[in-house]
Amino acid sequence: SWHNDDFVIAKYTVTNVNTSSYTLFLGVFGIPKPSNAYGGETVAYDATKKVAYFFRTGETPHIGVKVLSGEPSSFHVLDWDVYSPNPDADEATDSTRYQMTAIPGFDASLTAGVDGGAMSLNAGERTIAAGDSATVYYAVIFTNSFSDLLLEADSSQTRYNGTFTGIE
Repeated sequence: SWHNDDFVIAKYTVTNVNTSSYTLFLGVFGIPKPSNAYGGETVAYDATKKVAYFFRTGETPHIGVKVLSGEPSSFHVLDWDVYSPNPDADEATDSTRYQMTAIPGFDASLTAGVDGGAMSLNAGERTIAAGDSATVYYAVIFTNSFSDLLLEADSSQTRYNGTFTGIE
């Protein structure tokens, strides 16, 4: 992060420690929690700026995630009460996580219910050979308004344009 930026760069590396190749769908999965509370947040994707974001109406923080190393392959969002069979136990299945990263497409915005939501922004499919790894770079953006969020999405992409050329 540079001084006075409203974003940080996250480096996400997956290493295949097995003896066989595996095909993975690389992405970030998050549980939005604006203003340090769950529920009622809007989670959406801006196709022009290619940034996933969330906020709660009437509150200041707007938080976003942007793939810097290539084009995002999909964005999905679910209401936690639909996602988890028992929201109080924080239960989730690998199948649901897989579906949120592997299925193509970009979901419409969602305003989560009382227990909040879950989101994924995906960088794409990659086959990783035995002993090899794949790295994806994201900008994680923290701002006080939606317009500032979009400006910082541009700023992060401009500053790092050409640095991250795809999944490494």
